[in-house]
Amino acid sequence: MPSDPPNCVSLETHDFSAIYLCSSPRSDEDYVFPSRDYGFELILGDGVLSAYYRNAIVEWDLTTRKPTRLLGAARTTIGAFTRTPSHTVAATTDDRIAVHDQNGCLTGYLASAPNSTHRTRSDYLCALPEGRVAGLDNYGRVCVWDTASLRLIDQVRLPLSNWPSSLAWDAANRRLVLSQNRGQQVVFLDPDSLSTYTIRGDLPTVLEPWAPMPDGTLAACGDGSGKEGVWLLRDNQQPNRITETYYKRLRVASSGQLLAIRDSHFAIIDRQNIWESTAEAFGQEWVNFAFAPDGDTAYLLRYTDPILEVSLKTGEAREFAVPGE
Repeated sequence: MPSDPPNCVSLETHDFSAIYLCSSPRSDEDYVFPSRDYGFELILGDGVLSAYYRNAIVEWDLTTRKPTRLLGAARTTIGAFTRTPSHTVAATTDDRIAVHDQNGCLTGYLASAPNSTHRTRSDYLCALPEGRVAGLDNYGRVCVWDTASLRLIDQVRLPLSNWPSSLAWDAANRRLVLSQNRGQQVVFLDPDSLSTYTIRGDLPTVLEPWAPMPDGTLAACGDGSGKEGVWLLRDNQQPNRITETYYKRLRVASSGQLLAIRDSHFAIIDRQNIWESTAEAFGQEWVNFAFAPDGDTAYLLRYTDPILEVSLKTGEAREFAVPGE
């Protein structure tokens, strides 16, 4: 088992050439994750982009496309991470949830029970207001923590047949949104009292979890079994399909616009206005993407190749700098 990394790291001190690891079925061992440099998550905001790269969470400047700082590397894995204004919270290779401060220093770990000796793992993490973070733990419970004190604030086990497959923050309605059963059920939770929740069912099957928009509407792509297209879901209303064109993946910009992608084809959706085009970069292999507030730019996260900035006007793609090079 490799030794633990130092508690404080930086772009200059982190060894990006070291073997990168993933958790094994036994929590006290690691194995090398093959053919992968980047992770699954991509977070865009405030002029920066954050993503996993070789055992670390890295921040890039959107203007220069260069890495600006390292946000944490305490055995960080390719899975879930999220950011609050003061902390970065990330899953680790030894099945824990590590908290780092703004200097990239480990401050501790989050647990789903006070003084528990059992490790808490999470595949889904979501930043909340007031420096809190929500996560789905390895027992199927939704938990809320305070990142500064590492304190567990609240938790609940929902009466669901399957564990949720996502965790998102709906800022307009100040609530957590969970999808399950391929989006056919959505759960809305009050983060201040997790026992206060509502469950909505009989929804279209979707390809990715429902994504909150700035006005509180949820958006998703139908799965193609007669439900293809882009769907919107509002409180107390039936789902509304705004286009029947088949798209596989969708992201929401902070401006409220939607970007839907199918292979090299994409659509920018602004309320009822839909603009369709193509970009060669979208037809290549990639993992995740983000949509900039300007409505003109997308960012593609790939397995081993550098992150791409894609102009939706011209289709031109430019690579981000690789940390450590």
